[in-house]
Amino acid sequence: MNNARIILLIGFSMIVIISTLVFWILENEKSSFELEVCKDEPYCFSAKVTDVIDGDTIYVKHLTTGDPIRIRLSLVDTDEIDEPRYLEGKEFTEKLCPVGSIIIVDQDDGQLTDSGGRMLAVVYCDGISLNKKLLEEGLAEINYEFCEESEYQNEDWSGC
Repeated sequence: MNNARIILLIGFSMIVIISTLVFWILENEKSSFELEVCKDEPYCFSAKVTDVIDGDTIYVKHLTTGDPIRIRLSLVDTDEIDEPRYLEGKEFTEKLCPVGSIIIVDQDDGQLTDSGGRMLAVVYCDGISLNKKLLEEGLAEINYEFCEESEYQNEDWSGC
């Protein structure tokens, strides 16, 4: 009876170890898209969306470090809570980048953070640039004030 329990315990332990290893590999594996987007970028990473504040602000959890990070979309400005298209912008962002989804965050090398301490970045959800898509859908405008500082000033979507 003791031998059976030992074998069962060893088997269970191996399942836990293998499951943990597989989960870790899947969580930390970079997709080919991520490697392409992040090429030569000093701060580009995968994250899990934890909250959508409005159309241009999301909260994420860094997949490798577990750090919570506040993200403000670089060069993009959507309506605030007291403005007419606030809800449309927020709902669009929630649909493209729902809470719990894994995204790619590419920090703006020209301007790392805004005055509120939020990381400025381009965010990719299912391979689609949220920054670009909000502009295409007419739910955001370019914030021209920061064009000269942003690394994305020459991107076709930026309009800078």
